[in-house]
Amino acid sequence: MIVKDKAKGTPAAALKRGRAEQAATLAAGRARFAKLHVERHGTTFVVPLVGNSRQRYSVLRFTREPLVVPRGAKVTWAMRDTFEIHTVTFTNGEKPAQVVVPEPQSSGPPKLLLNPKALVPPPPRSTTAPGT
Repeated sequence: MIVKDKAKGTPAAALKRGRAEQAATLAAGRARFAKLHVERHGTTFVVPLVGNSRQRYSVLRFTREPLVVPRGAKVTWAMRDTFEIHTVTFTNGEKPAQVVVPEPQSSGPPKLLLNPKALVPPPPRSTTAPGT
């Protein structure tokens, strides 16, 4: 939507246009997600993060299903989205730390605390599988 100096139309018409734009954006994102796939070139895998700035969507998934690659394979995450940036995190199989930890209060709503274990990156380590 483009904001102009003078309003045109009614609030109901603006709501109708907004809903139509939202529906088109969601439909475009769903259609792109349905075609999302990991590119495989021999033992090299390219995992794209996709979006479209003109259609105003970002598909916030790298893959539709878990990616399983053979030992020794190379995996590259490709940023093909002009809106989003993301990182890739490797875990040891444990549940990742919560970013926000609620702390109950004797009265009123809980305090919401930011968890430093989730916000501070761990020291860098190799992602190469042992023996490769």
